[in-house]
Amino acid sequence: MPSVLVGVGFLSNEDEGPLLGQDQFQDETARAVARAVMNFFDRYPPGTGEN
Repeated sequence: MPSVLVGVGFLSNEDEGPLLGQDQFQDETARAVARAVMNFFDRYPPGTGEN
């Protein structure tokens, strides 16, 4: 079963922390992760036995 662990920033980082609370940043990050997952499944369709 494929899985994804995503680290997008640190709350304690003065530059990254504020971004983590912004709706636009969250939306863009979620879309990027979703695109990456879809690209993975396009390349390695379920049931092909490839990792």
